[in-house]
Amino acid sequence: MSSFQHMKARNRSRVLHAIRQSTSGISRASIAEMTGLTAASVTNIVTALLQEDLVRETKAGVSSGGRKPILLKMNDQAKRLVGVDIGSNELRMASAGLDTVLLRIETVPIPEQLTERSFLSLITSSLQAFVEEETEQVLGIGAAVHGIVDSRSGLSVHAPAHGLKKVPLQQALEEASGLPVSICNDVKAMALAESWYGEGRHLASFLFINAGRGLGAAYVENGKVSEGDSGIAGEIGHTLADPEGVLCSCGAKGCLQTLASSEALVRQANEMTKRTPYVSGKDVAAAGSMDPAAAGALKRTGTWLGYALVNAVHTFNPAAVIFGGGLSRNEQLMETARSAASPRFLTERAAATEIRVSTLESSTLRGACSLILRDYILQEPDA
Repeated sequence: MSSFQHMKARNRSRVLHAIRQSTSGISRASIAEMTGLTAASVTNIVTALLQEDLVRETKAGVSSGGRKPILLKMNDQAKRLVGVDIGSNELRMASAGLDTVLLRIETVPIPEQLTERSFLSLITSSLQAFVEEETEQVLGIGAAVHGIVDSRSGLSVHAPAHGLKKVPLQQALEEASGLPVSICNDVKAMALAESWYGEGRHLASFLFINAGRGLGAAYVENGKVSEGDSGIAGEIGHTLADPEGVLCSCGAKGCLQTLASSEALVRQANEMTKRTPYVSGKDVAAAGSMDPAAAGALKRTGTWLGYALVNAVHTFNPAAVIFGGGLSRNEQLMETARSAASPRFLTERAAATEIRVSTLESSTLRGACSLILRDYILQEPDA
């Protein structure tokens, strides 16, 4: 891209970001003030966006003298985004407007035994059928995938639940749909949604920790989710906690998520009872006040989650930590995590790092939709 084209793309992106971030509408003059662009540049960009049907004019704003300004908003319902959440045992697909509010969701089970060919066939055929039902123009597809993902190459590098490696997912989805596709790790998608719509909206930096079936994280600074050199930034669940510990789904022993996740919680509770009465983390949480084994497992898992919190704060030094996932909704476990972490922070300021719990619904799917909005609609160039 030439320097002139880069500047045009960047200016367009800045205007669109200003319009997207305004919930009640924004005037051309306010956009110019916010972005530092000239009034003429803003007018030209807005005219093009109106022609593309990405933006609409709405009611007049408050006047500071003279004619009331016309406000601009994203034309949320004129186009569609499609988000895909490829989990360990199910495929979830959703359509949304440009505000990423989900309009339609479908779920397809993913069989346990899959080859690369059968996996791609299931995903592409399900997605084709889903997209065909949309009545508005679909602008693109964002896919959030469990495991290791290289968003630059479009590869699902390692999906441990499916036993698959180096799957050319982005290419397969683009060829099947004829649409632009962006892919990323599911926790990074959740963090993007949190940054735009959730607890991270007004934070300069934050670390999102997904404490669910596994343990993952994503670091966000100035609205950008860190990928690292090869896409593994934030994989705290696969940091080493016990070299002689339990075998992890990644194939290594003693990863942190074997001690601080809902799977670890269930395993520990069943080990303590010397039976297998518990199937899910919810089962253990419900029995926490009655069964000493469940209570012990909750305490142990919460303690390890606290250690994970300390490690993460010391590594990333974020302004805040936002927890998501099933474990984050257990107040007893989260309080144990805070108590375990508190005396271990390096400095008083680190110990004062704000800890929040996500309240965002369907954050993986909203994050997947946001991917396509970020990469192909806002066309955000590199800084």
